[in-house]
Amino acid sequence: MVSNTGTRFSKTAESYAGSLKWETSYDYRVSKYSSNPVSQIDMKLYNNTKSAINAAKANSYVLLYSDLVERLNVLDDIFLRTQAYIDAINSGEKLLVQSQNYQSLNKHDANSEKTKKAYNELIKLSQKTNTMIYRVYGKSTREAMLDKFSVK
Repeated sequence: MVSNTGTRFSKTAESYAGSLKWETSYDYRVSKYSSNPVSQIDMKLYNNTKSAINAAKANSYVLLYSDLVERLNVLDDIFLRTQAYIDAINSGEKLLVQSQNYQSLNKHDANSEKTKKAYNELIKLSQKTNTMIYRVYGKSTREAMLDKFSVK
């Protein structure tokens, strides 16, 4: 048996998750955030979605309703995709900062130990970022991230 409260919470969670799904889509972000489409999502929406999913799970007394279980699993998938997006953006931003740091050191003294260390850190972070980007859902979103966060 599913309580009316559980159904209400699951509908709220689905509404938030639907918005969150769009928030991580490059094609949507280009129109909404045209000046910087490859950027961090609305974290208030992310947190509201997380709370709504948790409330739906806590208030859904599921016995024989596999439909509700499947719906909650879809919400979990969307949430995990969003986490991958956030992680990739955060890592990409760190990569850009590390790249600037390396460029500055390289201009000052290309042969110093500090420059070599910065280069090695940059390469490691670049590999980590690329791995995170390839976990992001959506080809156009991944390609846009790769373009923005490529080390030059």
